[in-house]
Amino acid sequence: MSNEKNNNLQVRLEKIEEKLKDKTNENDVKVMMEEYAKLKKIVTEEELIVILDKRLNEKKYMTESDVDTKTSKVQLTMIKWVIGTVISGVALVIAILRIIF
Repeated sequence: MSNEKNNNLQVRLEKIEEKLKDKTNENDVKVMMEEYAKLKKIVTEEELIVILDKRLNEKKYMTESDVDTKTSKVQLTMIKWVIGTVISGVALVIAILRIIF
């Protein structure tokens, strides 16, 4: 069955290639090339743009600016926690020193 399917696809590809050789109309050639691309499972530029936009809109993937923004937010949060921890440590040391002295 797989062999039969491959042979069928090969025959269709050959027919399309023959038609491309015979046709002079630009629109016919474009249609034939699209069919040829679909048979060979080649992604056209327009299809690629649509796929990429869809993936980016699903937010499964982040763009570079998204990553930069998220990184900046995490860095600011980290700086706040470090400053807060240092202030708490200093206050704790001062409290212990007051108790001792």
